[in-house]
Amino acid sequence: MIALALTLAASCAPRADVVDRLSDRYGESAVSGGLLGDGSGVLEVWANRETGTWTTLLTLPDGTSCFVSSGDAWGPVPEVEKGERL
Repeated sequence: MIALALTLAASCAPRADVVDRLSDRYGESAVSGGLLGDGSGVLEVWANRETGTWTTLLTLPDGTSCFVSSGDAWGPVPEVEKGERL
């Protein structure tokens, strides 16, 4: 847990700065998110549906957002019937 905290600290900034960077540099916008079970933050997914880039952010109660992961090929998950595998 300490390693994760140190890794995140190197990739954190005020939420407004992070949101501006995702929007301006990558054309990403928020597509989903949810409150962590212990209430310690909000996990958000930002994506650009045209280019397929995506980023997950962890936003803390103090307004700091930390990059968790990013990648390419963002898209919808196909619907599956109960018991069927992707």
